[in-house]
Amino acid sequence: NGLALTKLDVLDGLDEINICVGYELDGEKIERFPSGSAAQQRVRPVYETIEGWKETTQGARRWADLPAQAIKYVRRVEELVGA
Repeated sequence: NGLALTKLDVLDGLDEINICVGYELDGEKIERFPSGSAAQQRVRPVYETIEGWKETTQGARRWADLPAQAIKYVRRVEELVGA
């Protein structure tokens, strides 16, 4: 029920951020990355694009230290993984 998110600062300055929300395999949407190597060669990620941020997150230790869009990104990741 928890999540450790590191390296948030590598996303600083990006106009958009793509989050993989699933996969498509042979025209069918699946939620998990396939374990077989043959299927892995055919699978395609499905992305959700969100707005990035220009401010820095380096050294942030509290929510108040983060840009609003960075908080939205973290919240969306939390929703997607159920944390």
